[in-house]
Amino acid sequence: LRGHGESEVRGDFGLVEWLEDCISILDDQKIFEPVHVVGGSLGGSLACCFAEKYPDRTLSITAIGSSLNFDGVDVGGVIPMIDELGVQGTFRKVFPTMTFGPKCSAEVIERGISLANPNSAEIVKRIWSATIESDSTAIAAKVSCPSLVISGEFDATCTPALGLQMARVLRTEQILLPDIGHMPMLECPEWTSRLLARHFESSELFASASVV
Repeated sequence: LRGHGESEVRGDFGLVEWLEDCISILDDQKIFEPVHVVGGSLGGSLACCFAEKYPDRTLSITAIGSSLNFDGVDVGGVIPMIDELGVQGTFRKVFPTMTFGPKCSAEVIERGISLANPNSAEIVKRIWSATIESDSTAIAAKVSCPSLVISGEFDATCTPALGLQMARVLRTEQILLPDIGHMPMLECPEWTSRLLARHFESSELFASASVV
């Protein structure tokens, strides 16, 4: 996604633009067959957008630590915090107390910080603003492929309640992981992998049955 990791920082930020980035990667790699789309945090909302716009290229979607919007979540203090502490300072303050579950090891928290957005404060603030202003509820309601929502019990950003709302809109189940926060893929990767493998298998069986 533009503005994330080692990708270019260019253009506008938002679900429309990030969806363009996702499909351009698949096209560039000449991957045109249906795929399983897995997204963490805003990536889960983005997975819904992908499935709605490209149903013939989607086998399933999985949203991990995700929500369709941020209604009822106090996210307004993040931008002033970035102004005060900088990007890394904000991550170091927020990750141990709000992002990860209470039993998460210091090693995993440090791993999360090392993977956090490396860009300038202004870029990160733009990304955060685009994220919290996004709402894919109407889009998710049109998704017809097999879906799964995985939420952490202690996720303070995409709360379990918002995860449940997402699952209801997608007409699927929510799996709630006890003692886990916003990033199950880092906090309990083996558990997350098993859930994904099970979901992929059942989705592929569904797709085969639909073809028959």
